[in-house]
Amino acid sequence: MERILTDRLIRDPELQGRLAIDPVQVAEIREALLEEETHESEPVEVVQDELGRLWLWDGFHRHQAYRDANRQYIPAHIRHGTRSQARLHAAGANQRPVIPRTAAEKRRQVRMVLEDPDGQAWPERAIAKWCGVSRDLVQAVMNELAASSQQPAEEAGSRPPAAVGSAEESGSLLPAADSFPATHRRDQVRKPVPPRLLEVFDQGRAWFLGAIRQLGSFSKDVESRLSSLAARELNCQAVQIAIRDIQAQIAFAEPYAIHQACQGEGCSVCRKFGWFTKGEYQQLPEKDQ
Repeated sequence: MERILTDRLIRDPELQGRLAIDPVQVAEIREALLEEETHESEPVEVVQDELGRLWLWDGFHRHQAYRDANRQYIPAHIRHGTRSQARLHAAGANQRPVIPRTAAEKRRQVRMVLEDPDGQAWPERAIAKWCGVSRDLVQAVMNELAASSQQPAEEAGSRPPAAVGSAEESGSLLPAADSFPATHRRDQVRKPVPPRLLEVFDQGRAWFLGAIRQLGSFSKDVESRLSSLAARELNCQAVQIAIRDIQAQIAFAEPYAIHQACQGEGCSVCRKFGWFTKGEYQQLPEKDQ
């Protein structure tokens, strides 16, 4: 067990098995921390990758409570690995927690394994045991994923081939502006984008991706200077890690999905925007998506 800076932990929504943070549980942990300065909660679980990034995969409530209590350091169990491995660990968390998992959270954890390149090779029995669920649930989620993957493929097959030199042909993350009619524009969960949000999902996403690429170029420049004496004195490696953390935060802030309940018109659930970021969307109950 180690004590690490609370703010160094990366809270990636895709590594969280829970659909949402319970404010009551956070408040209880926070009160205990404030009542006694020497009090510590159970260590959170973290994976440290080769770049030194610390991916939180279990203990989101505890981490939030430490931040709310202004605790500079938090106890943590750290193991070395990758973000993908952290996601697989998260899929097996919360099996005997203070707050029981909901049915939706169990399905979410099964999906976390099945959507991972390594997890896809696991047999059903292993996935069920890892996630603490029945094999029937694993089979049901597998069928859901198979059905959802067929729909985009069928839609793509009905579209005309991409024009030579278009963004689709060149492998860009964004389609060319005139590659398909505005009425057919879709968000990242394959739902139609209403006319009032076309600019947000086209130019807005382009801006986010451009910012990420610019930060990537800057990160490469910093990396090229890591071997110099000045870089060691200035702790350029920490700068590089910070840049990549910012890239991740920007990626999670970009427009991801239209709020279907209000048809993108804006309401209190989507904060009047009409759309959600990826992290917000993944934490929504199905009825609000």
